[in-house]
Amino acid sequence: IRPDGCIENVSSVEVAEHAPSLPRFGLMLELLPSFNSVEYYGLGPGESYIDKCHASYMGKFKSSVRNMMYDYIRPQENGNRHNTIWAAVRTATGDGLMFSFTNGFDFQALPYTPDEMRDAKHSYELPTSNKTVVCADYLQRGVGSNACGPALDEKYALANKFTYKVTIQPISKKDDPAVKCYEK
Repeated sequence: IRPDGCIENVSSVEVAEHAPSLPRFGLMLELLPSFNSVEYYGLGPGESYIDKCHASYMGKFKSSVRNMMYDYIRPQENGNRHNTIWAAVRTATGDGLMFSFTNGFDFQALPYTPDEMRDAKHSYELPTSNKTVVCADYLQRGVGSNACGPALDEKYALANKFTYKVTIQPISKKDDPAVKCYEK
């Protein structure tokens, strides 16, 4: 924890060779629902994954947390933004948190946890949300599977060994995340 309030976390990960491929690796934070505004620089404006990003382009995007989620009839993991450089989640007053990695990362800010989405059979069965769930992942594996097609190509899976650094910075209304990201 730095004197300016930033939290830096460096992780070195080594997965056993015999273990199955990880679906994702990173941080998941539950914030108050007042953290309902998102701004990010990365692939957008819609959801994107390492193997599903050809319709996306790099840019600076703004959204509400609710609009980051895709309303599938059967709730499931969604709303990921691949190759994000920085992302900020703010309250109506402009205060918030900014996330940045040493390289691009996968980012989500949704009103539900992955477990809540998995457990609901239909979107109307999702509970009333009282939080904002932020995932800042080193990587989320591709969406391809052999449930309805070929198995996921290994180039879209997480490596068995990697190191990354994530920085979480407090920001205020006056802070421009695009500038703040490069002040470190």
